[in-house]
Amino acid sequence: KISSEFEESKKALNNRIYQDEIQNRIAELFDEKVGVSFSQTELDQIYKEGKIRYESEIPPGFRDGNKDNSDNLYRKFGDLIIWNELIKKSDTEKKSIIFITDDKKDDWWLEYNGKTISPHPLLIQEFKDKTSQSFYMYTADRFMQAATEYSAENVEEEVISELKELRQQDELFRELLKRKIQEITMDNLFPIYHIATEEEIIKHLIEYSTIRGEDSDSFIGLKHFVTAYLANKGVEINHAYATLNNLAEKCVIELYDKQIGNHLVKAVRIN
Repeated sequence: KISSEFEESKKALNNRIYQDEIQNRIAELFDEKVGVSFSQTELDQIYKEGKIRYESEIPPGFRDGNKDNSDNLYRKFGDLIIWNELIKKSDTEKKSIIFITDDKKDDWWLEYNGKTISPHPLLIQEFKDKTSQSFYMYTADRFMQAATEYSAENVEEEVISELKELRQQDELFRELLKRKIQEITMDNLFPIYHIATEEEIIKHLIEYSTIRGEDSDSFIGLKHFVTAYLANKGVEINHAYATLNNLAEKCVIELYDKQIGNHLVKAVRIN
């Protein structure tokens, strides 16, 4: 009996290679609903822009700046590619966009006291500036609820509940994973933070300037230099900010505003 069932299953799977009803249904749903991909030249420009945006923590996607890119150097810019696709779609068709995503990181959303308030205001503003159209976001379950409130479509409450439960389970898993990683790194990997002298910070700034100098279009973002580079060296960041301000007052370094698109970010350089 087992052998007979196995043969039937094998036959069904073999038939699916040539006639897959699930694949056919998906193809029908997405027919003429997928945009043209960016050219390599366009992608290269996005990657170039992404390096600057992520260092300055301009949304979206900067939380993916430390994502494992061993298999693809540009994997971390996935969210930024999506963002540019949304802008291009809206600008081409002169229509506003509603984006459905269950990505809950604060490089997409505005959060306050652990609660998600709205799409990140910088995203709404950038979208408006570049397209003259409106932009908004929903999670999948919240969008389904809104669809039943504002349209004639009737979505079963069970479907909405299932979507919400799946999202909450995913969030819980991510939070537990994040907490466990923090416990491991705090116990084993992070150095003990120390108070750096002015000389030490200048030394690190020279080192970082040399690294950044390899890219002619780059600059040293103050926040990224302190919270990423110095922190990775074991330097206490609050004191580092104060020391950099003191060095600026002595005219050893210069703190200045750098225009990145529609945004101003604080940058630092040696005089």
